[in-house]
Amino acid sequence: MKDEDKTREQLLRELAQLRQRLGELEQANKALLESENEYRTIFETTTAANIVIEEDTTISLVNRQAEKLSGYSKEEIEGKKSWMEFVASGDLERMRDYHRLRRADPDAAPKQYEFRFIDRNGDVRDVLVNVDLIPGTKRSVASLIDITERKRAEEELRKFKTIADQAPYGVTISTIEGELVYVNKSYAEMHGYSPEELIGKHFSVLYTKEQMKTVRQLRERLLREGSFPGEEVWHKRKDGTVFPTLMSAHLVRDERGTPLYLTASVLDITERKRMEEEVLKFKAISDQAGYGASITTLEGEFTYVNDAYARMHGYEPSELIGKHYSLLYTDESLRYLEKVRSEQILKGKFVTIELWRKRKDGTVFPSLTTAGSIKDEKGALLFTVAITIDITERKKMEEALQRSEERFRELAELLPETIFETDREGKLTFANRNALNIFGYSQEDIDAGLDSVQMLVPEDRPRARENLKRILNRENLGCIQYTAQRKDGSSFPALIYSCPIIREDEVTGIRGILTDISEQEKIQEQLILADRLASLGELASGIAHELNNPLTSIVGFSDLLSGEDLPERVKEDLKVINKEAHRAAGIVKNLLAFARKHPETKEPVDINEVIRQVLELRAYEQKVHNIEVKTHLAPDLPKVMANAFQLQQVFLNIIINAEYFMIEAHKRGTLTITTERVGDIVRASFADDGPGIPKENLRRIFNPFFTTKEVGKGTGLGLSICHGIVAEHGGRIYAESELGKGATFTVELPVAGSDEGGEGK
Repeated sequence: MKDEDKTREQLLRELAQLRQRLGELEQANKALLESENEYRTIFETTTAANIVIEEDTTISLVNRQAEKLSGYSKEEIEGKKSWMEFVASGDLERMRDYHRLRRADPDAAPKQYEFRFIDRNGDVRDVLVNVDLIPGTKRSVASLIDITERKRAEEELRKFKTIADQAPYGVTISTIEGELVYVNKSYAEMHGYSPEELIGKHFSVLYTKEQMKTVRQLRERLLREGSFPGEEVWHKRKDGTVFPTLMSAHLVRDERGTPLYLTASVLDITERKRMEEEVLKFKAISDQAGYGASITTLEGEFTYVNDAYARMHGYEPSELIGKHYSLLYTDESLRYLEKVRSEQILKGKFVTIELWRKRKDGTVFPSLTTAGSIKDEKGALLFTVAITIDITERKKMEEALQRSEERFRELAELLPETIFETDREGKLTFANRNALNIFGYSQEDIDAGLDSVQMLVPEDRPRARENLKRILNRENLGCIQYTAQRKDGSSFPALIYSCPIIREDEVTGIRGILTDISEQEKIQEQLILADRLASLGELASGIAHELNNPLTSIVGFSDLLSGEDLPERVKEDLKVINKEAHRAAGIVKNLLAFARKHPETKEPVDINEVIRQVLELRAYEQKVHNIEVKTHLAPDLPKVMANAFQLQQVFLNIIINAEYFMIEAHKRGTLTITTERVGDIVRASFADDGPGIPKENLRRIFNPFFTTKEVGKGTGLGLSICHGIVAEHGGRIYAESELGKGATFTVELPVAGSDEGGEGK
């Protein structure tokens, strides 16, 4: 019974809980319905076009704005249209990717972007979309805003700015209050500012207090009438100076007529004002002038001509007044004048042109005319003025000069030398064909204003600039040697003779002849080298005779003494004396061999042993100067067929050079010597940690008499002799180096018995 009561109580309790839960669910459902109604109201009444997109891209829900944007009704869209049907083809692939990525990962695709929307009529609209997934579903909600007009406005603004930025006159945009929000480069520069300095400033900074009175009146007129054209307004520059301008302005309003901002176009008319002042003097002076002066109406009828103008055409002044200017020109010149008049003169420009004119008797003559138009203070054209001179004599002189120039050009092209002309700045105005061929430039390079001084190596250019000034001052400098530089960077020695070009007693440039003296220098170097080598041969012969006798005595006496009963220590010293005396004699013999090219006796030689002997000789010097020697001598190295004394000389020279440059660089050093067999070659490498060899010197270090040592510390013959010895042995010697990282000299010799060898190995 108790169990049954307990069960009943439990059921009642659970029933009460269920009723409570049901009440909560009813409340929640009511709240959900209210929330759904609220969101649906927002969904329907927002100004954006809202749509709900299913996972398969079907549009399941749209609001009224979406109907308006698409041109379709809800019934035609919901459940029937794919979202992708409204996407322009160029954006379709991107939209599909976004749709797929968003359902894989809501953060993988952008939530705001632009695309092109196609409506029912096929019209394309620019749309900004905000899109996100509905939580817990694969459905998404998208809000679309039509930004077509904004995009067009942005494009128009971009076009305006592009045009304004390139305009030769000033363009500004300011707020109604006068704050500058845009100025183009021309506007800023005419006031002495950069555009950035003016943006945000009030336009009053560009006027004096007196000028601001006029500006305020114009601003009131602008706000009242909406625009004003071509008013003369004085402006103030950054440095305080003032200048006249012609200014037009316009008030921009929105669609409701509310003023938005002010625009202005400003033209600096300083030059025009100066011209107007000159014109005032024109008539008074021109009546007495020796040149022709005339004034015509805008239609082309003469209202004034001076005596000189009338006489040069064979008329009296009274005969021309009221006549049209076309009476005085040849047909071809008249066509040209009409074009210039319409395109330039009647647009406020002054021009100087050559024209052929007709006299009263029908004869023609060349003239030089400067013409322009005069405007009133409002910028309206009043009349045109012209100054004319008869240039018949000048034309004859020009034709004679042209014939002379043509003869010069023809002669210059025939000459095998380099002929050139420059202006006063040194820019080439003419170069003959030989010049183009030698330097590798084209006529286009000359026409572009090639600097003649740049055709010399950099170290010669300052001297050339100074000489150019002296020649322009009419100094005769004679022939000057330079190192010329071709377009590809290669160079050659050259002699240049230049003189000033004088026209009408004015120095207009220089004319010159350039001669390539590469071959002459080579011949001279060969003669000097031959003379040095001949002297070296004589010196070597004399040294041999002078040294051989004492060396023979040293060898002989050391041999005799070695047979005596002497202490062992003395005998060892005698052996060293005898051995080094023999080596000295060998060196003298080798020097003679280099100078006289005598054949030498060769035998199988162990290179490792030769290197050890040389290191023994240098041991003391290396110890004193902190030179560490590391050897990596290959065991069982095959012998080479060589003269041991000559190889010793080669290795000794390389080692001494390495020691010298390491000590010069850092008072110490490490020399690494390596030997190895490579095929039929025995290779010995000597690597130091000295300063290295400049790239330009690497190809010259084996030339006779070339040295980078200080004067008195090297003859420049050591490596040249080494090169000759190694070549004579059928091997090769070469150097590798990187500036600042030391140098490595390598000697390669054929293995004894090998048929291969030679320089090409």
